[in-house]
Amino acid sequence: MTSMTGLEAVEPPLSARVEHVVLAADDSFGAIAAAEWLAERARHRRMAVEIVVIEGHVRTGPHTGSAHQEGEGVAWGMRESLGARLPAAPTTVRVLAGEPVEALRGAAEDGDLFVIGCNREGYWHRLPIATRSTRVAEVAVRPTAVVPSTWAPASGVVLAAVSGSAPEVVDWAAAEAATTGRVLELVHVDLLAIRSSPARRPDTGILAEAERHTIGAHVTRVRAAHPGLQVRTVLEHEGVADALVARGGDTATIVVGTRMRGAGSVLRAVLEHARCPVVVVPVTGDADEATR
Repeated sequence: MTSMTGLEAVEPPLSARVEHVVLAADDSFGAIAAAEWLAERARHRRMAVEIVVIEGHVRTGPHTGSAHQEGEGVAWGMRESLGARLPAAPTTVRVLAGEPVEALRGAAEDGDLFVIGCNREGYWHRLPIATRSTRVAEVAVRPTAVVPSTWAPASGVVLAAVSGSAPEVVDWAAAEAATTGRVLELVHVDLLAIRSSPARRPDTGILAEAERHTIGAHVTRVRAAHPGLQVRTVLEHEGVADALVARGGDTATIVVGTRMRGAGSVLRAVLEHARCPVVVVPVTGDADEATR
């Protein structure tokens, strides 16, 4: 909501806006970690939370009632737990039916941010099979946070993977960094992809020029929008996914787009192997550089 001073519209600060968050819940450790991450994030902003559960996909043990009743039980249990951490946040619950990925994708459309836990660890961490959270994030219609079950609060940077000139990823990451008081770090993944391709080896001058124009435009824009935000830029020399995952150990949040150079394999690798939460931001405009 905006306030009016004469004819001028004044946007409230980010921390004053109410963010509508949709939290996917079940009875897994990943869902618990997602709720804890959300509670930590709520220290810096106001939010309203809707907890959604897929009926028939909440238990690994014996069933004790109908799928809908079990779903309601998990949803209300999460509501009680979250309410203890977020007493000021309005919280509602909803039990969904249908194919999980499609149902969760539909629920995400109602929020500003969709949050889901990821349970891949141990033996399952090595299998080339996408988890449900990854499949939901790959088709994100709203910014989607995937939180690993091993998540713990960290003091690192907000890292944005820059691909082309589309602003969505950098703008979301900049707002997150500004609200939480963190450093924003920009990594140019297009240049990483070019370096990693044996068929394309442009000289360092071309790479430097591309980085200066693309990264520079993003830096100028976010500094104008968030005065005082500390921004730094990085160009790694390894593969895209390896570079992003490696940096995840010292990072609070990795922010990537749904469209980037080598998007399918890179996005999945980051989602499945990053040790910190990964936020996938839908990119709808100027994605030609990301898919060329």
